[in-house]
Amino acid sequence: MRITVAAKLNNTTLILALLVSGCGQINSGQPVGPGAGTAPKKSQGPISGATDDTTQDQNQQRSNELLPPTADIPAIRPVPNATVVYDFVGTLSRDSRTAAVSRMILQNPQLKSAKKVKVSGTLVNLRASSQKQPIDREVDVLPGGVVDFTIQNLKPDTVYRIDGVSITDVSQANQSSASTKMKDPYFLATANDSKLSKARRRLALEALNEAYDWDNRNYDSSKQYARGWGWCDYFYTWMTARQFSVRPGSASTSFFRQYNALAEAERIPKLSETESVAGDLIRLTGHTFMIIAYDVDTQSLWNVEGNYNSRVMRSQRKIRSEWMHGHLTEAQVK
Repeated sequence: MRITVAAKLNNTTLILALLVSGCGQINSGQPVGPGAGTAPKKSQGPISGATDDTTQDQNQQRSNELLPPTADIPAIRPVPNATVVYDFVGTLSRDSRTAAVSRMILQNPQLKSAKKVKVSGTLVNLRASSQKQPIDREVDVLPGGVVDFTIQNLKPDTVYRIDGVSITDVSQANQSSASTKMKDPYFLATANDSKLSKARRRLALEALNEAYDWDNRNYDSSKQYARGWGWCDYFYTWMTARQFSVRPGSASTSFFRQYNALAEAERIPKLSETESVAGDLIRLTGHTFMIIAYDVDTQSLWNVEGNYNSRVMRSQRKIRSEWMHGHLTEAQVK
C-alpha cells in the first residue's frame, strides 16, 4: 500500500511517496507534515519562562551555564562524510527541569580546529510548535571538536527541536571563515525529578537518535532490531526495555494491558495537559509507533516509527479514533 506524506523539513516542502513494508497494512491515517494543522505563522510568545525575547537572549549569553560543558569525546558512532555529528544521548547525565544541553561534534577539519563557533537555529517546542524563538550562541570548541552549550528557561517534561542549525567559525573578529548548515534538526529534552520523567526523556532521545542514524545511513546492524517482517513492534519494545519492564520482542499491547494502561488514543489531548506522553505507544492495524510529543497547536502527534518504509523515521500524524494508546507509568519503570 502506498501513502503520501507531505512534510515541511528545513524550510523545504517535500512530497514523499513512501512504500510501507514489514509492519502490515497501515490504513488508519497518514503522517502529516510539520507545517500542517492550525498553527499560526507567527510565534505566540517565548518558549521559555522568560518575560520577553530580550530576557531570553540575555540568559542564553551568560557565561555561567547551568550545566557545565565537558571535554570528553562521547561514545557515538561517527557519521561518514558529515561535517558535524549530533550527540543527543551524550547529554543524558546532565539533566535539569528547565535547561538542556546541546552537544555536537565537529568532524570537518577546518571547523574542528576553530577556537570558537557561532551556532544558530530556531528552537521549537514540540508540545506547542507555533512557539518558536531564535538560537544564536557563540561557543568555545572543546578538545575533539566538541561544541557543548546549555539552553536555559525551558519547560519541564518537554522535547524541543532546533531547526535550520548552522555552525560558523568566529574565532577571529570580522573574518569570514568556515561555515556549514545542517540538513538535520537537533533534538533536546527536559525532565522533572521523577524516575518516570527521566526514563521518558532518555527513551525519547534514544529513539530520535536511532532515526537520526537512519537518516544518515548510519544504522548499527549489531543492534538487530530491524529484522523479520513485523519489526515495528519489536523496535518499540527493544527501545523501551532499556528503561521499562518490558521484554524485547514481546507484544507491546500485552505489556500495557498488564498495567491497565491501554486505552483509546482519543484520550491523548486531554491527558497531555497534565502528563507527558513522550515514549508512549500507538497501536493501529498492522503497525506500532512511539510518541515523542502531542502538539496542541497542530493537534497532532510527533513520533518515531520503526519499520516505516523499511527504516526508522520521524513522522507527524493526526490521531484517529480506532488507534490504541499505551501510556507509560511509574510502575513500569525499572
